[in-house]
Amino acid sequence: MKDLSEVNKVSKHFVWGDIAKGIAILSVIIGHTYPSDTPICKIVFLFHLPIFFFLAGYFMNFEKYKSDFIGLLKSTFKRILIPAFFTFLLFYNINLQDIFTILYASGVPVPQTKITPIEYQMWFLFCLICVRMLLYGYLKFNEIFKTNIILNIFLTSIISLIGVQIGQLYKLPWSFDIALVAFYIAYIGYLFKFYNIFDKIKYPLLLFLITIFSSYIDYKYFGLSMNNRFYSSNPIISVNISILISVTLIYICILIEKKQNFCNKFLAYLGANSLIIMIFHTLTSRGNSYGSIVCVFIRIIYCIVIIEFFALIPQLKSIYGAKSIKEFISK
Repeated sequence: MKDLSEVNKVSKHFVWGDIAKGIAILSVIIGHTYPSDTPICKIVFLFHLPIFFFLAGYFMNFEKYKSDFIGLLKSTFKRILIPAFFTFLLFYNINLQDIFTILYASGVPVPQTKITPIEYQMWFLFCLICVRMLLYGYLKFNEIFKTNIILNIFLTSIISLIGVQIGQLYKLPWSFDIALVAFYIAYIGYLFKFYNIFDKIKYPLLLFLITIFSSYIDYKYFGLSMNNRFYSSNPIISVNISILISVTLIYICILIEKKQNFCNKFLAYLGANSLIIMIFHTLTSRGNSYGSIVCVFIRIIYCIVIIEFFALIPQLKSIYGAKSIKEFISK
């Protein structure tokens, strides 16, 4: 397998990252299509958001931004906030209630207030911004105080548990309580990049077997649903197993990256356009009368149409970062 450190020197883009995000965004569609109490939903909830947070940490380019916080803000604004706010202009009637909903950006109702959930899964985008800022701040803290890796993992896990406890009491703006939990996941992702851990996996079969066994235990006795603030009776187990599943899926993507087949290219296409899919896939109904499987395909096709339309319009292409399927199939 190609050394990731060598890849970093040549290119900052990883095809396996797009493939992993493609798998994750397909899992998001499935999770929002099937009834939440079905086995397939419970399975995808174990990893479909954690893998995005893990990748956010892995691809955090701290060296680039450690002396340029404004640059990080500009990058975040362009990649995440501009698409979100443009979508608000497209679909929201801007009244007082909508303004509160948009500014609070919660994915679920907030019982203590009259604030309703923000639509189009955009709570995740604002939560992701918080995770990026938390990770950046913590890495700056590490740089100043020279803390060691054991202490760092301990501190980030404590912050994660604090986020769990806060989420049981109150849903914070921008899902900041979830961001505290996801921050730990992102930090582990950053460590995997920093120490080239994927290159050091010597017994992949053992990793797969441990992941299958752990996933079954998590599914059977614990579980995870981040937007609903459900971290099971033991969040330490649930969150860490979500990381284990994410690591294994990403490692599989690294192994299959060189396979130039349609499946890989299609997954990479979906992953590269995962922001568009995240926002727009719920615009179609669940379609229960057609069956959940059919609805999953309808939503995928619907998203492809939107992506291709955006890719044709330079302004929309720039706002949403749309990449046409031609860019992937022709490779």
